[in-house]
Amino acid sequence: MQVRAGARAPALLFGGRSSTGSSTGSVRTTEAQAARTAPRESEARLLSHPSRTLRGMSAVQVNVSLERLTQALETSWSAETSAATDWSTAVPARGQCAVSALIIQEEFGGELVRAMVAGESHYWNRLPDGSEVDATRSQFEVFDPVGVAVRLREYVLSFPEAQRRYELLRLRVERDLVGHA
Repeated sequence: MQVRAGARAPALLFGGRSSTGSSTGSVRTTEAQAARTAPRESEARLLSHPSRTLRGMSAVQVNVSLERLTQALETSWSAETSAATDWSTAVPARGQCAVSALIIQEEFGGELVRAMVAGESHYWNRLPDGSEVDATRSQFEVFDPVGVAVRLREYVLSFPEAQRRYELLRLRVERDLVGHA
């Protein structure tokens, strides 16, 4: 991962920007996929209660560095937050790129950058100062991006499965950061 030394997030954790994208349609999943992606019971309650949404939790005062946010992301990754069906603890960054890049963008601003790497879609961040941060680059033995383009946050969140994984990871990261504040 590339980390810009001394970077600080805004004072409000996950504040300010919209965390949802609009979408319609349905997603079909197999029983095995549903079991793999189901949030833990306590997380499901938090995600489903309108009075306890992530936005409602966002008034927690935390001043977090990019390095600390990346640590919280790494601690929070799991099969439930991964887009990869073959996720394992051996390569925890696998399938976590889009949701991790969304969380970094939410805190530090900038752009979401997307390219094909080793035949797979991959996302990372370009911060407002032009530096690039890739919290999940470790999933690749060789990093040779092809077709680099900027993607809008709303586009990435327009996919229901990506939005679900993002909200779950965001909840876990916020818990980690608040627990260590």
